[in-house]
Amino acid sequence: MNPATGGQSTEQGKLYSTIFLAYLFTSGLFTASIGLLYTTFEYAPLLSLEIRQLLTIQDIVISIIGDIFALGLQLGFPLMGALLISDICVGFVARFAQQLQALAFNLPIKALIDMVFQITYFFVVYDYAAQMFGENIQLVERFMYEMVQIE
Repeated sequence: MNPATGGQSTEQGKLYSTIFLAYLFTSGLFTASIGLLYTTFEYAPLLSLEIRQLLTIQDIVISIIGDIFALGLQLGFPLMGALLISDICVGFVARFAQQLQALAFNLPIKALIDMVFQITYFFVVYDYAAQMFGENIQLVERFMYEMVQIE
């Protein structure tokens, strides 16, 4: 905890947050996201939805959330395995060389492993996510088409 600011986030978290907000506002994605939110109310007005339409929305949302969860697990397991192996190795070093400060060199090792995985995932995740969410995108398009036909 930082008593000066009252915050509890790490420096890496602050850096990622600042980079994302700078990208969000400088690229114009903020206005695009507000426009997207506005158009969802045009396609699915909340006060005139029928029960049949709500069930379709529920199925689509549950399918998308399930795919996001599965993608997170599939992408997270290799990183968790690598961090577990590094912790086990540092534990052996700390056990047999007790005069070394295990925490002092464990954190840079974890940061290096994290950086390698982030760089690797940056090139892999977009194609994989496009394959995984391809059928859900078609479901959303079909739902939007049905919403326009009903009105």
